[in-house]
Amino acid sequence: MEKDRGFEFLEHISDAKFRAYGKTLEECFNNAGRALFALMVNIDEIKPDLEIQTHIEAENLEWLLFDWLNELLYLFESEGLIFSSFDVSIEEKEDLYILDATCYGTKIDPTTEIDLYVKAITLHDLVVRRGPDEVSVEVVVDV
Repeated sequence: MEKDRGFEFLEHISDAKFRAYGKTLEECFNNAGRALFALMVNIDEIKPDLEIQTHIEAENLEWLLFDWLNELLYLFESEGLIFSSFDVSIEEKEDLYILDATCYGTKIDPTTEIDLYVKAITLHDLVVRRGPDEVSVEVVVDV
């Protein structure tokens, strides 16, 4: 089980699903990003040699997570970038959540084997849970 790494893969009928955990929102969103790329490649083999800054704003945590993962998927699809870790900060301002992140990764090598191609992040069953000691999210991706 991957839970020790901050995420685990769950059973889903036709798509892929994961749950990510953290003591804070930031740690949980970091682990959600790692889980997304772990579906596609062995993230332990990624040798980060570049940093990309991202900025996301959303009205609630569910949309923030959805937009964050979509941004990462866009960077994979359009730029050929894969990431293995993130420094995430999330700020809550009145009716807005703001995520700023540094993404650590590399340009994908043409010989890298993609285990699973993620086509899209879905809103289906997307959940953000905030407890007293842990934050968790569940995400279904279209493959």
